[in-house]
Amino acid sequence: MAFFLAPGCPISYLVAERAERTLGEVEWIPVLPLSPADARLLAEARGEALALRLPLQMPDQPLADPRPLTRVACLASERGSGARFGLAAARLIFCGGYEIDDPQVIAEAADVAGLPVAEARRAAGDDRFDPALEATVAGLGRHGVVSTPVIRVGRRWFQGMQALPGAAIAAAVGELASAPSQPVG
Repeated sequence: MAFFLAPGCPISYLVAERAERTLGEVEWIPVLPLSPADARLLAEARGEALALRLPLQMPDQPLADPRPLTRVACLASERGSGARFGLAAARLIFCGGYEIDDPQVIAEAADVAGLPVAEARRAAGDDRFDPALEATVAGLGRHGVVSTPVIRVGRRWFQGMQALPGAAIAAAVGELASAPSQPVG
């Protein structure tokens, strides 16, 4: 199972808060946002945050370049701390009111994830991650995916606010289908 997180996406943040509790261990894969944060998306995120009783504070610059932060998320994933980095960064942005491109977000999230801060800051400007990020976006597009977050369960793809409930059902059905049959009685 894979969880494609766009660190600067409010819907990704809301789903990330519950992903591992709902699905168990998942592979966290950083991705650039697949669609811009428009008024409809922001209203949907606010409504979902209220329903989940999660804080949601939108950054003043929601269209800031997410690429530096996403590059560091790639480094964190390479090092096995993608979930810790992704959650820390999303919480700083959507709970703490930091901007997506604020260097403090990178520094604090890197610290939480156990990454050396100087290395994380270098990764933010390192374009070696860009081809993989662009390939991931293109690959998701080939599967008909148009919004983040994205969860892949086997060969099925779930996206947006409904990604988590859909993936949870698919994972449960998959587990039932692969479980050995038990005699009744």
